[in-house]
Amino acid sequence: MSIRKKRTCTACGAEIPRNAREDRCDACIAQAADKKEVIAKVGGALLTGVGILGTVALKVLREKK
Repeated sequence: MSIRKKRTCTACGAEIPRNAREDRCDACIAQAADKKEVIAKVGGALLTGVGILGTVALKVLREKK
């Protein structure tokens, strides 16, 4: 039996290999990457929407002059 303490994921508590580069398991790392991707897509869509609204607002203001 090994005397060394087993490493566990800080997010879910699953056992991870001793030579793992991060302190999280592969599943938690993938889940975090998915969340970041969704946030980036939503942020990009919002910026695109704001850009379109700004263009429309400028066009309306120019027409009123």
